Order: sequence, then C-alpha cells, then structure tokens
Amino acid sequence: QPAADDLTFPAAAAVVSDAVSMRFLDAATLDYEQDLMGARFVIKNPNAVSGCGCGVSFSVDFSQVGA
Repeated sequence: QPAADDLTFPAAAAVVSDAVSMRFLDAATLDYEQDLMGARFVIKNPNAVSGCGCGVSFSVDFSQVGA
C-alpha cells in the first residue's frame, strides 16, 4: 500500500514512488520484458551514469539531477 506522501501513476501496473526519489527517475521508462530467460520489469533511466551488475542499484550525476 502506498504511504500518504507517495506518488502513484495509474497504469496497467501501479507505480509508487516517494517525492524525493522522483528527481532521480525523471525521464525514466518502465518496460516489461519477456524472453527465454524469464519475465521482468526493466527501468531505463537516462539519469543513471553507472549501475551494479544485478541491476538493483545505480549512481547518478548529481550535477545533472539538481541535487
């Protein structure tokens, strides 16, 4: 359940984010991919300058996101 201060975006699947994280996700897209390896949601984030091998965490250039 979203918290009172979370932002939600109605779609086929609900997307929930807190307001602070939104600046890091600006212009990001969420895709559902299905292939022989399985099915998964993939976030394509133009703000990410690097990421871990598993795809769970990423780094941003704070000069680009207005931090």
